[in-house]
Amino acid sequence: MGRRLKAEQQGMPIDFHCAGWTVPKAGVCRTPDITSHFWGGQAVKKPVVDYDLCIGCGSCADICPEVFELREDEKAYVIGPEKCDTCSCQEAIDVCPVVAISWGE
Repeated sequence: MGRRLKAEQQGMPIDFHCAGWTVPKAGVCRTPDITSHFWGGQAVKKPVVDYDLCIGCGSCADICPEVFELREDEKAYVIGPEKCDTCSCQEAIDVCPVVAISWGE
């Protein structure tokens, strides 16, 4: 069975190709040994929190609640890196008072 047919049978919209695999838009491209987040066929960097620097102010979670979450240990966690298109992850990175958030891959 072809990858396209298999994806369509699983109800995934077919919007672009990634490394020869057909994947859903804003989905995850999976090859035997590579997993990367993609958007519109381009690799997308995702926000990363340095937990040693994070002071738990929560400004990132206020700006992007679908991407960041403040937990009981008073640290911010990335819970939805693929949802940076729903808010301004760059603004969340820029307002971090201790520069604990950066772009990763």
